[in-house]
Amino acid sequence: MRILQSRALTGPPWLAAVLLAVLCAAQSASAVTVQYTTVGKFTSTGTNTTILDVGPNTSSVAFTNGGDIASINPGEIAQMSLGSFAVSSTSSTNVVASDTFTLDITQLSPTGGTPQFVGQLSGTVRVLNSQLVIAFNNVTASAYPVNYQLINLGGGTLLDNELGLSYNSSTTLKAAVSVVPLPATANMGLGLIVCVAGAGIWRKRKSGQAALD
Repeated sequence: MRILQSRALTGPPWLAAVLLAVLCAAQSASAVTVQYTTVGKFTSTGTNTTILDVGPNTSSVAFTNGGDIASINPGEIAQMSLGSFAVSSTSSTNVVASDTFTLDITQLSPTGGTPQFVGQLSGTVRVLNSQLVIAFNNVTASAYPVNYQLINLGGGTLLDNELGLSYNSSTTLKAAVSVVPLPATANMGLGLIVCVAGAGIWRKRKSGQAALD
């Protein structure tokens, strides 16, 4: 009876090979959960709101802090929100001709257990042809293995680093978020560990079967 049980556990040689191949392939195909929060503020007020002089009128610009979560496979790109701007008319006299906007990105996942500061995107808010525009000084930030890049910029007369803000509506600041694949050496190392461990188990089971035979 024990001989039959040992052979059942051992199984045919091709089964172990298939299982090892699946485990090795899974190491490089796992999706990564990316989660983050954002906080934006204007230099003139130190808050998420500023008031600019736009010709004969004044406009209030308010940024709504954001955050998003997505499951991303290495090598793929996900479009995610970093927050949004809202522009409206105001009668306030505390106005500035231009302002500086900064956006802090804090990554909640993947991390080593504590939130990780990714970086700061900054730009100048100004009036261009009667339109409010934010010209960003930098459009990328990263915290390994995640990269963030602003994408809904430019168009029309705007440059590739400029975001146009629409009046009486919300303008979302978007980013292309991607996950860097593990280095080939890391994948090979992980696969080797799994294969060596599997081979060891196979040899032990085969030795036990031989002893019973």
